[in-house]
Amino acid sequence: MRGEDLSLLWRWQSELLYRWRTAYRQLGEAGLVNAKPIPKNPVNRTSPEIVDKVLHLRRTYHLGPIRIVWSLARYHAIKISEAGVSRILRRNGVSRLPRGTRLRKIHTKRYNKQVPGHHIQMDVKFLTFDGPRGEKIRRFQYTCQRRRQIVPDGGVKVYQSG
Repeated sequence: MRGEDLSLLWRWQSELLYRWRTAYRQLGEAGLVNAKPIPKNPVNRTSPEIVDKVLHLRRTYHLGPIRIVWSLARYHAIKISEAGVSRILRRNGVSRLPRGTRLRKIHTKRYNKQVPGHHIQMDVKFLTFDGPRGEKIRRFQYTCQRRRQIVPDGGVKVYQSG
């Protein structure tokens, strides 16, 4: 049967049948599989290095999309949107966090010195004053003191506060 006869029989356009025939002759049965009419590597797609960092942060630290954005911006100087991170996670099948990690907080990095026993204490007090026109003026006052340091020979060296 010719393509025109088949198109009349099944009500398909003859150009479609000829396109299928050409694809079958060139690629075999793989040519008949439906394919998206878009390029496989679009220009605006996120680079694989960023995708690897996003997946590493999710799998290692169980961070959500917004915290992944913050981490990439702060530690890697990578700017990416929250929606972009969500799409990366969904595309790679890790879109849901494990149970119990939704309310977890990121802990702050504490001040540590190499010398053991070295401490700094800072006290902050917020003050509210009345201005000349009756408006409230907020200021803060702080005091910073070095406490004591354990000297390597076993003694203690005490610093004056000031």
